[in-house]
Amino acid sequence: MQAGTLGKNEALMLRGRLGFADSFLQGRLGSLVLKQLSEHAYGRSPKLQRELTLALNMMLHRLDTGKPRVVSAKPLAEWFIYTDAAYEPETKPGGLGAALFDCKGACLGWFGVPLVTEQCAIFGAMEKQTIIYELELLASVLALDFWASSINTGLQVCFGDNDGARFSLIRGTCLSRSATLLMEYHLLREAEQNLPTWFARVPTEANISDYPSLDESAAVIWFDNLFKALQLGQAERSGECRQPCPT
Repeated sequence: MQAGTLGKNEALMLRGRLGFADSFLQGRLGSLVLKQLSEHAYGRSPKLQRELTLALNMMLHRLDTGKPRVVSAKPLAEWFIYTDAAYEPETKPGGLGAALFDCKGACLGWFGVPLVTEQCAIFGAMEKQTIIYELELLASVLALDFWASSINTGLQVCFGDNDGARFSLIRGTCLSRSATLLMEYHLLREAEQNLPTWFARVPTEANISDYPSLDESAAVIWFDNLFKALQLGQAERSGECRQPCPT
């Protein structure tokens, strides 16, 4: 990495060795590195790209701190995270939202973060027509970082309705400088917490985190109250559950 170049033979040899070492560790970061090494090996230039250099640095950290892969007959907990972002291109404010659910459908936590124009400017609001890609990515990174220590003992599925942000999280690379800095932080946290997160799409109209991203928390509270009432078999007697869902 110090030389800034990696030939085909060296890349394939490194891929084999890292693949063997990664098979003993938890998490998905190793697969990202191996894929990028294969693409580099069969590419046109031996020069190391920023994305591969970042991935290799994360892999070094993972080899030092990663937990060993565990084969267990015990059932793993499952966590479902929904994230969303909002942005107004004319006035340039925005917002982030996320909600955490367990495998039974109970809402264990949620947050909504309004963003003023000055904060959106950090992500290029003054230079680009829209920064919704960056904000959607930020919402996912923030949610996984915020709940990492609570969900790292199970399996996580992170839902979002922005394909660009989802593909970046799957691949581990980004389209802009600010998004790349976010990804660097996310990959570091993913390696530290050994999060084997699966990233999936949810239709916008079914994304519960759309409400807190718009600073409207009532729908999340309504959903949680409804779930608790149904779980206790008291839906018919719960006044809160008979109220229509806020729009």
